[in-house]
Formats: sequence, structure tokens, C-alpha cells
Amino acid sequence: MGPPVHRSGAPSPVLTALEGRALGELGALQLAAPLLRRLPKGDGHPVLVLPGFTAGDPSTAPIRSILRRLGYRTYGWHLGRNLGPTPEVIDGLFERLSAAFERDGRPVSLIGWSLGGIYARELARASSDRVRQVITLGSPFRMDSDGRSALVVVDTQTGERRTFDQSDSLALSWSPTGDQLAFTSGAPDSHRFWGPLRVLDVAGGQTRVLTRQMVLAFFWSPDGRSIAFITVNGDPQDGGVNALAKTRQLTRLARPAQQPGQGFLTLSVVNVATGEGVRLLDFQPTGVFLTQFLPFFDQYALSHRLWSPDSSALVLPVVEESGQWVLIVPAAGGRPFHLAEGDAAFWSRQ
Repeated sequence: MGPPVHRSGAPSPVLTALEGRALGELGALQLAAPLLRRLPKGDGHPVLVLPGFTAGDPSTAPIRSILRRLGYRTYGWHLGRNLGPTPEVIDGLFERLSAAFERDGRPVSLIGWSLGGIYARELARASSDRVRQVITLGSPFRMDSDGRSALVVVDTQTGERRTFDQSDSLALSWSPTGDQLAFTSGAPDSHRFWGPLRVLDVAGGQTRVLTRQMVLAFFWSPDGRSIAFITVNGDPQDGGVNALAKTRQLTRLARPAQQPGQGFLTLSVVNVATGEGVRLLDFQPTGVFLTQFLPFFDQYALSHRLWSPDSSALVLPVVEESGQWVLIVPAAGGRPFHLAEGDAAFWSRQ
């Protein structure tokens, strides 16, 4: 186990959404490669390069190649796809840093892309004697004093202002009935951008936790009874529905009975009133869905709907061995079916 990692200020939801721009930045780097090769030669010290969210070593191969040509000894992170700061990732980061330091006998420069930049900064805090410098590329830092946000609801008729919660960065969405707010915020002991899904009863002021999993995106059903949410497959908190309810037994998300293939994300649905949930599907998202829709899900939800108008099913674009497909996924569970080939799809309002 590596040293404790210092928890620094969380970024705003807008900066968090910029995780999805990493692919565009990668393209810009490739275009600039001829100019970068004209940079002066380096001194050969070790450089550890960390990828952004959902990416792996292939995404950092271009920058590592350029650095090698400039004379640096480069290292990938060798931890597969970056799905957030799991215990395995945290331990692996310290091990990679130690290996590079011990092999070369010199402090290591850390280059972090997007979420990888967050890792780099925290590694440097915990192992300052082994780190030469930190360089971040598009990493979403928020430069405020305490990294806290207030969840405030204002009655536009009376002007009454109520502060319900002090938290980290929030992604939130009103229920279709207008009396509840669903929101996620970074958990202190987990990922600083995403976290447990909570629902606030605005009239009563009570907040309930619907799931303790690290929720990346969530969507109200049109009837306001359910919320669909997306998590990372294999989350150690898999389960934990209605986790703060004192009068109900904790329920676990049921495993999907049918699924067309394994994936690194999971789609689930939870009943807001009862806290009962069902795990619908493990899936591999299309590139468009992952990089353009998910980072801005709360904004897209205002005009783009994954739910059917009768709240009985969701539409989901996935990658399978046979290509990219749009699936119709029953909200109550059961076998999804293929609608058409495609990389994105949304229901009409009617």
C-alpha cells in the first residue's frame, strides 16, 4: 500500500466535463509532432507518463515516443485502462514511481494527461524525494480556497434561500415532478469528481443515498419514479442501494440476467421511492457516447433523452464484436435487443 494521498480541491463540473477533450488534445499533439522534434535534447532522466480517464498506455504512446527521441527514459503506467483511483491503481502508481526511481537513480518527472495529472500531483505530494517535477495536460484543477460547494435552492416567488449541503463539485438534475433533486459529488475517500448518487427532498430537506457506487452519470425517468445511472464495472461498492435509509433493509443490485457482452461500464436503474435497484447491463460504450455525451450528461439531459417516453426502456449505444449497435434495454430487466447500427441514439419526447 502506498503512502496516504492528499485530497486537494475538486474541480467545478465544467472543468470535470473537460475530461472528454483529451482525445482532441491527442490529435493536436500528433499534428504538432514535426515541431516538437526540433526541441532541444534532454538530459536522459526518467519520465513517467499517466493517461486520462478511461484511457491507457496506448493514448500516451505519441508523447512517450517524442520524449524518447529527445533522449529521456520514458515509462508508461502499465495499469490498463484508467477507471479512477482504485486501491490497485494507487498501489500501482507508487510501485511504478519507485521502479523508475530505483532503476535510474534519479528523481522522476511526472506527466499526467487529464485525470492522470491529478494522480501526478498527488504522487509528488506523497513522494517528493522521488519526483523531479510535475507537468499536467488538461487536468481539471479548481483554484479555490477549500474545494467546497454549497447546494442552494432559491424560491423564485418568495426569494427564500435554503442551503442544504456542503459538498465537493456537484452534478445535479431536477426530477420531472420538480420536488426532488438528484445529485452526485466527489466522496472524500474516493474519486473527487464522481461519487454516490443522492436525492434531496426539497420540501422536507431530507437527503437519501440511493447508491454508494461511484456514479459517472444519471438520468431521471420521465415519470419521475426511477433513475438510471452508469458506474464503472467492478466498483467495490457494487450494491449499496438506499444506503442511508434507517427503516429499510439494504438491497443489492441484481446481476443482469442477459447481456450481449462484457464491458467496463454498468447501466443500472433504481426506484427512487423504495431504493430497490436492478443492474441491467455491463457494456462497452461507443466512442461518441463516452467522450462527447457522458462528460456533459447533465447538460444533454435537458434536451436528449435515453429513456423511452413511457419510462419502460432505455436506449444505449454499445460496442460489440460485430460493430457499434444501438440497444433497447428494458428498465425492469430482461434481454436487450438490437435496434440498429449506430454510435449514438436518443428517444423522442413523445
